[in-house]
Amino acid sequence: MTLPPLPCPRLSLRPLTEGDRHSLLSLHRDPQVMRFSAALPGDDAALSARMDCNIYRPWPDGHGFWAVERVGLFLGWIMLIPKDGEDGTAEIGYRLHAHAWGQGYATEALIAVTQHAARLPDINRVVAEARADNAASIRVLEKAAFRLLERFTEEEANWVRYGIQNTGTGMAAPGAKTLAWG
Repeated sequence: MTLPPLPCPRLSLRPLTEGDRHSLLSLHRDPQVMRFSAALPGDDAALSARMDCNIYRPWPDGHGFWAVERVGLFLGWIMLIPKDGEDGTAEIGYRLHAHAWGQGYATEALIAVTQHAARLPDINRVVAEARADNAASIRVLEKAAFRLLERFTEEEANWVRYGIQNTGTGMAAPGAKTLAWG
């Protein structure tokens, strides 16, 4: 299976490739995009090396990073990766250029990747973490049926963890009825 392209109504989700490196560097250099994220290395060589360890590394089948595009324009990325130390749990995350915010693209991509996760036999639930003061990302998660699991503090910042369960017939927020998306 590796990492398939995923259908979306308005977007194209395709596996990130080496050819996306320049677009990724540009995305990660934007202070507006990065304001709710952990600090990244200061120079392109160090950031590129970090991308090799995180984005371009081998992932299990069905897991990895997709480019989010609209009509061939790189908007950002979305990921589905195994959650360290939590069997059966995958972590989902995304980062989009500021010009793509507020148009429903993050929600659309999140739903497509969550639908994909529901078809993977090794995933029982999908979680996402966001800074507690990142209201826009929290709204995206809630629109995609993720529900608050916990609040925590890490590296002097307040965070929230949201999740959704794989019921075998679709994804559902813990305690909610199943959402059969595909």
